[in-house]
Amino acid sequence: MKKYSVGFVGYGNMAQAITYALSSDISNRMLKSFGYKIKIAVSDPDVEKLKTAPERFARTTDNKSLIEACDIIFLAVKPQVAKSVLEGLDFTNKIVFSIMASVPICVINNLTENKAKAIVRVMPNLNARVGASYTTFCTNGDEEIIRIAVALLSSFGQVKQIREEQMNISTGISGSGPAFVFKFINAFYKNAVKNGINKKTALEMALGTIIGSVNTVYARIDNDDVVLDELVDSVCSKGGTTIQGVNYLDESNFEDVVSTAIDKAIARAEEMSNEHKNG
Repeated sequence: MKKYSVGFVGYGNMAQAITYALSSDISNRMLKSFGYKIKIAVSDPDVEKLKTAPERFARTTDNKSLIEACDIIFLAVKPQVAKSVLEGLDFTNKIVFSIMASVPICVINNLTENKAKAIVRVMPNLNARVGASYTTFCTNGDEEIIRIAVALLSSFGQVKQIREEQMNISTGISGSGPAFVFKFINAFYKNAVKNGINKKTALEMALGTIIGSVNTVYARIDNDDVVLDELVDSVCSKGGTTIQGVNYLDESNFEDVVSTAIDKAIARAEEMSNEHKNG
């Protein structure tokens, strides 16, 4: 059984979600199946944030001592402050995970003075809070680093290794995507309330419909070609209720609007990556 100390530099919302997931019984059993056992430490200048951490976590305001004590370091600080926060810290032979959005591996290497054993660039999403993130990662590490990454990141949802040039696309789709889905859910919910359904039932109705629809698609996920238009057609009857709404969505270019929203998020991710590269 390999034992790792995992330290988090920064203890904001995403770090809190990830650490809680990593410390769960389910995560411990899963990590054990990979042959790993971990202990967690967190660092943040905000003492009030640290007070919210479970007592079983090592807690400190000193990043230097945290990094010295840990084998794996998660960089969970805002990209714009990363340089000042990490300056002077020694990452020699550390495995560094970065959840800083749009920051390329080459920039993380520079921030860690090219001393890290490996860099793992990670794009989780807000659903990590409930262990349901779709998390992508890329790395300059070897097979053992990939195995460690899959073991750790699987603790808070699905995980997929992709190429670094795809990471900004993932940022727009799976990183920003929950906000777009929440907007969609809100439209269902608000309409139900507007039409006289009580709020609790309205939310249940919206969520139940969306979850069921997602599961219907998932039932076909192993197919070589999932044609979602066929599912749309299967709900529609000529002259019926659904086709009226679907026709309006088509006339309003609904799918194009959503796709454009994703494109804008991806474009901003690319801009941010270039800004980080250019210093």
